[in-house]
Amino acid sequence: MNFPSRLHALAAFLPGSLVRALQEDTSRPRAGALREQQGAVLFADLTGFTAMAEALENSGPSGAERLRGILDTFFSRLIDTILAHGGDILRFAGDALVALWPADPDGELPRAVRLAAQCARAAQSLIEGSEPVDGVRLRLKVGIGAGTVRLSDVGGEKGRWDFLASGEPLLEMAQAAHSAQPGEIILGPRAWPLLHEAQGKPRGNAGWKLVAMEPVPLSDVRPPEPVTPELAPALCAYLPRVVTHRLEAGHGQWLSEFRTVTVMFINLDEPGFAAGQRPEELQRALCTLQSVLFRYGGSANQVVVDDKGVIMVAAFGLPPLSHEDDAARAAQTALDLRGPLKALGVPYRLGLATGRVFCGTTGGATRREYVMVGHTVNLAARLMQAAVGDVLCDATTLRQASSRLRFETLAPLKMRGITHPVPVFRPEQGTESAEAPGPSTRLVGRQEERSRLASAVRALAERGVGGTLLLEGEAGMGKSVLVGEMIERARAAGLNTALGLGSSVEGSPVWHVWRAVLSRLLGLEGLPDEATRTTRLMERLSAWPEQEAWAPLLNGVLPVQVPENEAVRHMTAALRAATTRELLVQLLDDCTRERPRLVVLDDAHWMDSASWELALAVQRRVKRLLLVLSTRPPGESAPAEYRQLRDSPGTAHLPLGRMSYDDVLTLVCQRLGVRNLPAQAATFIRDRAEGHPLFSEELTCALRDAGYLVIERGECRLGARSLEKLAMELPGTIQGLITSRIDRLTQQQQLTLKVASVLGRAFSFELLRDVHPVEADRPTLPQQLAELERLDLVQREDSGSGPVYAFKHVLIQEAAYHLMAFAQRRELHRAVALLHERDQEERGEQLQPLLAHHWRLAEQPERALEHLERAAEAAVSRGAHAETVALLKRALGLAASGAEPMDTMREARWSARLGAAYHALGETEHSLRHCDSALRLLGQTRPGTRAGWGGRLAREVVRHVGRMLLGRWLPAPRSEEERERLSLAASIFSTLSEQTFYAGQMLEHFTANFAAVNLAETARDFSTATAAYNSLGYMAGLGRMDGLARRYFRRVSASVDARNPPTDIVEGALHLTFGRWEEGLRLAEQGIAGARRHNNPFTLCTGLEVLGMGLELAREPGAAQYVRESMLAVANDVSNVINVLWALTEMTPTLLLLARLEEAAERLREAEVLLALADPLNVLRFRCNAALVAQRQGEHARVLVHAREALRLLRQRPLLVWSDLTSLTSLVQACLELWETARGAGDSEPRALAIASLRVLRKVSRLHPTARSRTARLEGTRAWLEGRPERAQVLWQRALELARTWRMPTDEGLAHYELARTSALGGTRALHLSRARHIFEHLGAKGPLQALDALEAPLLPAPAKASAL
Repeated sequence: MNFPSRLHALAAFLPGSLVRALQEDTSRPRAGALREQQGAVLFADLTGFTAMAEALENSGPSGAERLRGILDTFFSRLIDTILAHGGDILRFAGDALVALWPADPDGELPRAVRLAAQCARAAQSLIEGSEPVDGVRLRLKVGIGAGTVRLSDVGGEKGRWDFLASGEPLLEMAQAAHSAQPGEIILGPRAWPLLHEAQGKPRGNAGWKLVAMEPVPLSDVRPPEPVTPELAPALCAYLPRVVTHRLEAGHGQWLSEFRTVTVMFINLDEPGFAAGQRPEELQRALCTLQSVLFRYGGSANQVVVDDKGVIMVAAFGLPPLSHEDDAARAAQTALDLRGPLKALGVPYRLGLATGRVFCGTTGGATRREYVMVGHTVNLAARLMQAAVGDVLCDATTLRQASSRLRFETLAPLKMRGITHPVPVFRPEQGTESAEAPGPSTRLVGRQEERSRLASAVRALAERGVGGTLLLEGEAGMGKSVLVGEMIERARAAGLNTALGLGSSVEGSPVWHVWRAVLSRLLGLEGLPDEATRTTRLMERLSAWPEQEAWAPLLNGVLPVQVPENEAVRHMTAALRAATTRELLVQLLDDCTRERPRLVVLDDAHWMDSASWELALAVQRRVKRLLLVLSTRPPGESAPAEYRQLRDSPGTAHLPLGRMSYDDVLTLVCQRLGVRNLPAQAATFIRDRAEGHPLFSEELTCALRDAGYLVIERGECRLGARSLEKLAMELPGTIQGLITSRIDRLTQQQQLTLKVASVLGRAFSFELLRDVHPVEADRPTLPQQLAELERLDLVQREDSGSGPVYAFKHVLIQEAAYHLMAFAQRRELHRAVALLHERDQEERGEQLQPLLAHHWRLAEQPERALEHLERAAEAAVSRGAHAETVALLKRALGLAASGAEPMDTMREARWSARLGAAYHALGETEHSLRHCDSALRLLGQTRPGTRAGWGGRLAREVVRHVGRMLLGRWLPAPRSEEERERLSLAASIFSTLSEQTFYAGQMLEHFTANFAAVNLAETARDFSTATAAYNSLGYMAGLGRMDGLARRYFRRVSASVDARNPPTDIVEGALHLTFGRWEEGLRLAEQGIAGARRHNNPFTLCTGLEVLGMGLELAREPGAAQYVRESMLAVANDVSNVINVLWALTEMTPTLLLLARLEEAAERLREAEVLLALADPLNVLRFRCNAALVAQRQGEHARVLVHAREALRLLRQRPLLVWSDLTSLTSLVQACLELWETARGAGDSEPRALAIASLRVLRKVSRLHPTARSRTARLEGTRAWLEGRPERAQVLWQRALELARTWRMPTDEGLAHYELARTSALGGTRALHLSRARHIFEHLGAKGPLQALDALEAPLLPAPAKASAL
């Protein structure tokens, strides 16, 4: 900004009367300087403003800024009107202003009054014609006085002057305004007689209400006098330093900020001061106020007159300095003012309030002032009015100052414009005492952590042994320093290292923290262009032809562009996510085979769920990689993957505590580059920092920057400033420290830091330069950044694509960002978004979340929604369910807050996506809520009662039969929108079918299946209902309707032009149910191969369980156990809790067959930890198998607990599937063994439990023929226990025949075992023993073999207690 424009900007902050006076008297400002001026004064007050301010306060800091905007709108109109009528704005006072009409030198005071009155009527018309704001109609009330006005300089402490208008006309004006009602104009007793040719109504001592008047011709408005450069120092003497500094820097548009301040209103309750009497006493009083204020670091912002005296508005926490203890400083200032004011004989009132306020300019281009706006300001003014000869404060001030001062609690007060009674407190002098030292720390010098990090680096460098280190500590505890030292140590040892940084920006791309790491390790970093990087990647993948086809999935993770192909185009979202993760793990493993690597993920608390899943997979499978994660403690919001990684045996968990005094002293000395600190400063840092590393460093830097510490030639000494003031003049918390340090920067550096804070924790120089709003500052950006780097606010980072910087700590970024006004943030976010949109063609997909973030904060919701939707679709395609939920919830919230109603189809699509994502995350309640919302938007509903579900089932079955008969003749959807509507509804009901199955709600399950299939058929989009088609096919097969079952299965396969792995597995399970072992095992293996090929872990786990069941029943238990171990490994790799539980529980029977009881018990203990996350079906499986293991371990009480709970769950589940057969068998076996053990003890419960469980097994065997052999065998055991041996023999013989018929060797051997142990000595017993042993030896079933060994004794009169299972 050039000199003249800067001078005119300065002049706009002062009344024209003062500017002219300064031009006439170059000795001003000075004590005693005054000018007496005949004229009319006007007080214009906006009514309704206080109520609106309280309403807007509920919207947070943005409410205060909006309030300022409303004030600006009205003030701009008033200013233009006043200037057009020849007036001069003396002061802005909250929601009011004071104006002066100077009388001409020839004494034309009546004309000045008439101009003021005519201006008031014009202003009234303007305000009355305006629209209500937030339902509040603002009106204007006006008071006018006339006579001799005193315009004087007051104050002057430390060169800070104020301009005060006083005199009888001001009192007359204030009294008239006080009497006026909204919409009225009152002229005081001296002003009214001067208003000729006017009509009015008397208002007692206040004057007259103006009703009508003759118009006055307006004179030409005199343009302002040119302001000469010599006048600049005088102008600056009346202005806050922040105004002069920022105007000097050309940052006039960046005066606005949000600040946490303590506002103080001081009323010198002497009407004579307002009347212009006793000016010398007033000057002494104001100098006293300034002196005490400045001593404690406060700001004297404004001096105004009202009908009760003179008011000074002061504040603590405004720029250029803020302090952590501003509230205590303000309260102490108020207490220290009482004595001097009493000594001067000046009555007073003091009110204090603390809170976040908007600090900036109000008014217009020609006249403005620097003000504070917000509820806190209004509250401080009301407290002042209530404090007659007293000091009153609010609860926030008490809370922040209570460590220094004592407070007396007073009765709450009802205050004008504030709805609820306000708690009020009176500060009192506290007792002087040294603070107790902070608690001693457990960790000293970080030696243990550094030693463990060094050992891990040595193990990697010397032996190629990797591992995982989790470094955990609060912000500022030194995690980054430890990580930096570790990286240096690793590089010195010749190790290849890579660093990734988490980002707090909303909606950061999936795998964000891994992107830089992968680019570096794969050799893509520094390559000149995308084509070269893509070529390099494909060369690495060329050794793996199968994985090479997955390369397009890496487009969103690496800076490459591989064309989409058929292999990935039809992948589901979950499949894409799992396949991408698998490919990344393989690439990382391949990198580490070349040489061991160190990967550091800093700020891991900002990682997305996909990044956590990848970290967990890397930890489990990449053995020559040392993975280090640095994170804050996540608390209750910890993701499941974090807990699994932390609790894994392969993870070393290193929590960081505070540091000892000696270590802190060493740290800060190194930071300053000195050998020692003065004892007083060291003690101060120890007491205030309490061992927090960042706190200690920042406090030390603040001492140095403020001049308390002077460093010369490596030595540190105290500066000239008094040590006694250290405790009161320096911040005491990290946020206060950082804000204080920002305040000490130059104006250019402050603005650069604020602009950078919008860009994120890390930012490129190029982007900062392009978005910087002050063109004149751009050439000096390198020097500014160098200085910010020297001051340890930012740090430069290595990058192959130009200079990149990062905030030294995220708290520094947050402090700088939250200083800015919302309007400033909006403009910067808009500028950043526009710049990023230019790069969309090259980096489109990964930029979507970032663009959504910036457009949302730029308050352009439609553009933000567009990018949020694209980002959500990308997350869905990758199976990033947590990110999908976060993005779509943000989109729905943003759309709901908009003025325009949201498109129904768009909202339905988002709700359906949310329902599916929540279902994948296992959050059923949230999923149902969003599924219901989507169905309502699509014109569909989910029945609310069982009768409703039954009716819906009947209608869907009829509709389904009709479609089967007439489907080819039924019309297709009329439009794409209708087709999408039907497909969405089909996918929702398909999701509901899965949820209701696991919940045991079979009526709802069948209804949802038929609804999903009918909708998919109508839409001609069968893939949306894959789960429903498979379910109906399986159920049709159980009903022996093989043709119908094949039709359902083929429907799904036909829709994707290929074999469908889930369908192969479900169809294979159906064949195995009927003992068609070869075909069933073939289809299961085919489905497993397809799932492996597409890297679909959920389908793979299902296929492995089905294969394991088939092998257990028809082949060897060892093979079944191997398959289930494989299933467990897959489930662990993808952190799927449901499948982990399934594998752990279902391997129990095979482990018992293999005589591995302790391992079975350990597996169940692992499963028990996860039960809180399990669905009812998995809980049932756990209870059944846990009952059998508890029985084998002799824990009979636990058998009863598990059996009771299992039967309770069975009563709630009307239908069991084939895969539940082994678990149910375990329950029956456990109950029968417990019954046998408890015979003769008089306890009938084991018998009742055995009979109840057998009843369920009998029902299952009606649908599943392969269950009939074990049902007959266990029924035989029941008959034997009831003393019916003949019936038992018949049933066991039937079990033997069924096992042979269905070719089930394990069941055949167990039937021989039962016949052997209950037969008399002789040929029959020996025959059964021989055949059983032959079968079990062939199967490798050591458990039954051990039971056979126990049958060497002759037949006992009671059943033997040895068991073959």
